[in-house]
Amino acid sequence: MHTTTKRRLWIAAGYLLTALLLSVALLSDLVLGDALEDLRTFVAGAVATTLGFFGVPVTSHGSLISGPGSPLRIVNECTGLDAMILVVSAVVVLPATWHAKLVGIGLSILVLSVVNFIRVVTLVLVGSYFPEWLDVSHLYIWPVIVILAGIGVLSHWADRVESPRTA
Repeated sequence: MHTTTKRRLWIAAGYLLTALLLSVALLSDLVLGDALEDLRTFVAGAVATTLGFFGVPVTSHGSLISGPGSPLRIVNECTGLDAMILVVSAVVVLPATWHAKLVGIGLSILVLSVVNFIRVVTLVLVGSYFPEWLDVSHLYIWPVIVILAGIGVLSHWADRVESPRTA
């Protein structure tokens, strides 16, 4: 087997293992139960506060957001952690210095947190004022946007990072 092929297989295996370990650690209520509940509550509160600032009658109680439409509950997948895990795993296994990897991890978390916040805000608005569009927005439009944001931030980082030199 060619050396480049072996290297790519190791990177792929490392990516899968990293994504799996981060998923178990960060998305499992068994490992981070209280922290995940705090994060869900934080997202719900931040969304309700932001929309309230703009005059939208929305409140939150724990991870539940109530407004003019049906209440929406923030679950683990609504926190953006799943997308962050996939992009951060790629940053970790791609060849780069540790400093560059830390920058990539920070950039990925920042961008995907902002995108996810905008996603939840718009889903609450759509659910409140255009409930017939909620499923389409939630299941088809926003997943594509989140995927494109993840690919975009990873590509941006990878284009600007210098691979460490091997001896």
